[in-house]
Amino acid sequence: MSRKGDEFFITTMGPDNKEHTYKAKYLIGSVWKQRYVTEFKNGSLHILPVQWNVKTQEWVDYHGLKKYKPGSGKYWSDKQRTYQFKCTGCHNTGSEFQYDAATDTFTGTKWSDKGVACEACHGPGSNHIIAEGDDLSKTIVNPAKIYDPNRAAMVCGQCHTRGSSVKKLFGVQKTGYPLDYKPGGQLNFVYDPKPGLLPDDEFSRQHHQQYLDWKKSGHEATGVMCWDCHYTHRQGASNKYQTKLPGSLLCKNCHVDIEKAGVHGIHSTNNCIGCHMPTTAKSATPGDIHSHSFQVLDPAKTVELGAKEPNSCNLCHYHKDDKPADMAKILDEIRKKGRTIKR
Repeated sequence: MSRKGDEFFITTMGPDNKEHTYKAKYLIGSVWKQRYVTEFKNGSLHILPVQWNVKTQEWVDYHGLKKYKPGSGKYWSDKQRTYQFKCTGCHNTGSEFQYDAATDTFTGTKWSDKGVACEACHGPGSNHIIAEGDDLSKTIVNPAKIYDPNRAAMVCGQCHTRGSSVKKLFGVQKTGYPLDYKPGGQLNFVYDPKPGLLPDDEFSRQHHQQYLDWKKSGHEATGVMCWDCHYTHRQGASNKYQTKLPGSLLCKNCHVDIEKAGVHGIHSTNNCIGCHMPTTAKSATPGDIHSHSFQVLDPAKTVELGAKEPNSCNLCHYHKDDKPADMAKILDEIRKKGRTIKR
């Protein structure tokens, strides 16, 4: 990366497999990672193939030559990786653009707000702005007041999911975001989920699919919503996860009677997250995202499926002597005898 005044540039291999210097026109991200968007002559936007990981303070490849080649469909500059088709619906609010397939040109690319703004979650606000008095609440969507918890969760789920739109935009390409979804609508009508999972086909391997995790959890059945645990509006919350209470205090706000027996008998009950929210997914670095299915990932799965399948136990007990088979045996013994086992 280089700098000229207030502008930043990245020199890398382009679609012709030759070195070019590209202007970083937009920035995406700040907490886990930073990615940089450039604009091609035809108006298409593309995320450049370098990523800055905030925690580890290092540069890593992102859809560049390390894994892909130009024309593979997954290389950063390929048509299939165009920002307007892949990303803008979730990383911007009120996105608009036109595309001419005959000339392969994009025009009129704009958005109402950078990032996630009010209308992303509350829907179009024009009528709300001009309404007066008692009519105000009827002119805007309040996710917390949607009658169906599943449909309410879809407001968060529109972007905390992974897959593609049901229909093609401009009849050309499906989008990476839910095309035509509006808060309060049915997400499953417009979006086909395709999560990136671990070998067990249950736990998440990739990020931004917490909604799909939640749908597998007991929280869905009992109506525990995203905003029951996370702040949605508060600025400067206590941690980067925007949780209302730190760590397992959040869990114990509802789970008040935890019997200290069985597996709980050999662990502190102050660490619910360690077992029930294992760090299986990756945003910037492996394991920086917690599972949101709230299920324990059994070491027996690692024994069955191999090293690519992590487990809740070995995420803490990672010494070379703490083998998954031994962990599985201990857990099995606890379950059979229903009592505390001392190692």
